[in-house]
Amino acid sequence: MVNVGNSVTSVSVTPTPQDDNSSITINGQGTTVGQARSLTLAPAGLTTEIEITVTAPNGNAKAYFIVVSRAALSPPAEAEPEPEQSEPTMARTIALDTQREYFRSKGGTEFADVSQESAQIGGARPSESTLSAPSAETFPYLPIGVGVVAVIAALIYFVVFSQGPSPQYQPPVQAPSTRTEVVAQTSAPESVTRPSAATGQEGPAVKQGAGSVETITGKDGAPMVLVPAGEFMMGSQQGDMNAHYYERPDHSVYLGAFYIDQFEVTTSRYATFFQKTNRVTPQHWSAQVLRQHGRKPVVGVDWNDAATYCSWAGRRLPTEAEWEKAARGTDQWLYPWGNQMPDEQRANFNHCCDFKDYGVLKDVGSYEAGESPYGAYDMAGNVWEWTADWHDSRTYYSNRQERNPKGPSKGTHRMIRGGSWSDAPVAVRSANRSWDLPAERNVNIGFRCALDIPK
Repeated sequence: MVNVGNSVTSVSVTPTPQDDNSSITINGQGTTVGQARSLTLAPAGLTTEIEITVTAPNGNAKAYFIVVSRAALSPPAEAEPEPEQSEPTMARTIALDTQREYFRSKGGTEFADVSQESAQIGGARPSESTLSAPSAETFPYLPIGVGVVAVIAALIYFVVFSQGPSPQYQPPVQAPSTRTEVVAQTSAPESVTRPSAATGQEGPAVKQGAGSVETITGKDGAPMVLVPAGEFMMGSQQGDMNAHYYERPDHSVYLGAFYIDQFEVTTSRYATFFQKTNRVTPQHWSAQVLRQHGRKPVVGVDWNDAATYCSWAGRRLPTEAEWEKAARGTDQWLYPWGNQMPDEQRANFNHCCDFKDYGVLKDVGSYEAGESPYGAYDMAGNVWEWTADWHDSRTYYSNRQERNPKGPSKGTHRMIRGGSWSDAPVAVRSANRSWDLPAERNVNIGFRCALDIPK
């Protein structure tokens, strides 16, 4: 989000891609390289969303969204601003977006220059320090002048893939039953499944705690945990200063019971899948990956890869709502373990910005202190996870279904959840939402599967 003063009435967007043959549209209108397009902003106090779509010569397309928030008119001196209505500051939002975009690819780089125009005369161009660290004593809006144009460079990464997108996912007519084992316990300690160092696969271990757990083993041998039927609060509360606008409003959602993978799908399990199905190998794959990183989550897989794996294993991708409930439970916790900030004992996060050939990833199940209320691991950090839902940040939460929601019926991007090893603490919150093109293969996105209760 880019915050501007209330005197700013329009912005000028100038795309400057590395590849001059790319096709570019801004809010649906064609634009040539280097051509500035002036866009009128919404009235003071409202936001304007700018959508930029870049299509490479090979047909691969990518969409970017820039949200410009225009400051409200100054209230009377005696009026106090409502803190719960504040949006995240520009400095924090840009920092998070920059981390996310860094890992989209190692390919060509594009820039979208957003120039702010004003009706005032004079004024100075804001410095880099002004943009990245606004004073706590002032609103984080940019000083604007008509004599000089303040330019914000939004760094965007656009990849022209060396290998084409995966075949489109085709759901099976009827998935076979995968219920091969049920373990129910009623006293502590509970028996759950954790990785075995000797085999590189998940094996039985002991978890300290009370309560009960029901687990099953999937067709691929992966353990799954039960998420019982019932309601939970989805989304972020109005007063959460770290929340984005597309996480609101928080709302009650009812979900039927389902199972979800206890761990993210590992490289060893995924290798069995692509060897048996002749699928394309993930990006950054080598024989060394299996030898040294068999217990780490697979990355470099697109949405179709993930959906096809889950179908092959007799399962499916979880919906956004299912993923969020499995991560935070019914107490509206900020993180899977509660409301305490993340640390190195709970999650793998905040290690921007070098992939290092799987070295920065952690073995699944490494963070026992970060376990979710239902016994799922690594739902904060390590890797983002594909979900089944299409993206619609504008209207979906306001026009939501409240019982077993499936997300929008169509879209261009798929939702991802959980944050990753490369993200800041606020990005690994359970309610945080992000999205990516279905054909993207990134080094910080993996997945886990879900399963309806067998009839």
